[in-house]
Amino acid sequence: MHFVLASIASGILDFGPSHSIHLFQNELQEHSTVKVGFIGFGAIGTPMAARILEAGYKLSVWNKTPAKVAELTARGARQASTPAELADSCDVLCICVTGVEALEDVIFGAAGVTKSPTPPTYVVDHSTVPIEDTRGMAARLEEATGSIWVDAPVSGGVVGAERGTLATFVGGPEKAVDAVRPILACFCDNITHMGPTGTGQATKACNQMIGFLSAFAVAEALVLGEQLGIDYNKLPDAFAGGFADTPAIREWRRNMAEGPLIGLPLHTEAMRAFLSKRPALPAYEGASPANLRKDIDIIQALARQTGTTLPLIEQMAVVVGLLHANREG
Repeated sequence: MHFVLASIASGILDFGPSHSIHLFQNELQEHSTVKVGFIGFGAIGTPMAARILEAGYKLSVWNKTPAKVAELTARGARQASTPAELADSCDVLCICVTGVEALEDVIFGAAGVTKSPTPPTYVVDHSTVPIEDTRGMAARLEEATGSIWVDAPVSGGVVGAERGTLATFVGGPEKAVDAVRPILACFCDNITHMGPTGTGQATKACNQMIGFLSAFAVAEALVLGEQLGIDYNKLPDAFAGGFADTPAIREWRRNMAEGPLIGLPLHTEAMRAFLSKRPALPAYEGASPANLRKDIDIIQALARQTGTTLPLIEQMAVVVGLLHANREG
């Protein structure tokens, strides 16, 4: 079992009766010693991994499509042939994949993490998945390998990942969260420990509710403004400093100017096209729409489990269905 160097302060943290983690005074020395693995190289995962490498960590990577990690390996990352081999070479393994099925494959599959003879001390999951699946996989992983699961889904989009300004909502044992915090700080400037395993995913569901509803509200405001004869491109500047000056409208303006259309601005534009009775705009397909539907399903399932009424989310689910029908029709 590998053990992670958890802090730049001097001293020793006791992680149990037989385990201790020695800490280094020099942050650079710490980063050059800790070995980090990364799985999942989508639009957000790739810049997250790049920032870990830039911070001086020894980075190993694995992806089903090797071409997606070519740039990182050219910059010094080591490429593993399987998740199990990757797990052999790291103290902390970060995963950022599309959902439960992908997680099951890379962790419990035929060549998954649990097949490693020397698994990582910590597995940090940045994916967005249901709470009960997170808790179930965490228990199975610890039983099979002794590795501790930390759920740390992120928010802030591609730009946030590139700039290192993501927010992450973290669930897991306090000592484990403290141990992986320096790695999270490579790409996050807001790291909040929400509680035990699964609470990171619970917080992400709440985050997604606000983000998605905001993106759709921006679309409705843009459409109404246009119908009223307003230059809707001026709305973000007009709202600056007021209560409508939200990340959703700021990111819409930035994304429309710089591209590529992805994430919340993509949902805004798809909704704007639908409300304006224009052809599906843009081609509403790929990871962002799929993740929207997945996340709404997670939110609705949590509402049913807790007996919570969420009328705005229920209406959004209907609208999202119409958006997809409009695209497919």
